[in-house]
Amino acid sequence: MTTQNSINRMTSVLKTDSIASDGYEQFSIATVNKYRMGIDADDSDSFKIAYGSSLGVNDYFVMDTDGNLTLPYQPAFFATMTTSVSSVTGDGTVYTIIQDVEKYDVGANYNNANGIFTAPVDGYYFLSAALAYQMGFITGATYFLQYIKTTKRNYVLNNLPGRKRVNNFYAVTNTIKTVGSVIANMDAGDTAYHVVEGVGGLKNGNVYIYTTFLSGFLAT
Repeated sequence: MTTQNSINRMTSVLKTDSIASDGYEQFSIATVNKYRMGIDADDSDSFKIAYGSSLGVNDYFVMDTDGNLTLPYQPAFFATMTTSVSSVTGDGTVYTIIQDVEKYDVGANYNNANGIFTAPVDGYYFLSAALAYQMGFITGATYFLQYIKTTKRNYVLNNLPGRKRVNNFYAVTNTIKTVGSVIANMDAGDTAYHVVEGVGGLKNGNVYIYTTFLSGFLAT
């Protein structure tokens, strides 16, 4: 039978002061500081859980005195395009839209070179995508699909006719603007990216810079 030395495994130090400084509890393993939890006097008395030995650095959990809660290191990203692309689908080609400009990317999990987001941990991710898409007026596809493709499955956001007029077609350019979202179950290492597929015509579908984006964050 073996026993663990609980004091050696984890120690904590509670600090409370009458002067204006942090009040905190420090958690350590084998004398190595791992987490600090307490009130950050230098940040309007916000309550924090930080990784390491000080508040204000590597703050993973922050709640201000009004009860507003933020998770500064929670994975989140938003990416758009700098250049429109022409003749990418319409003939059944599955085209991956590369949103090459990152407006933000907490955790550096989005690759703007190939348009792929990689989940850093297991969880449920809120993913959202918007598309500005134009098909040739005469020889355009009969319908098109917009979806977010993940390792586990495809999430179809829109399935619209190509040559039939619908409310959000522009009369002259035959341009569609669509948006959709999903909460996707992803494991660590799973990927997600934005796809358009025109079916039943020639390869003359165009993806335009305006409106088109891909974004997401770890929901739970």
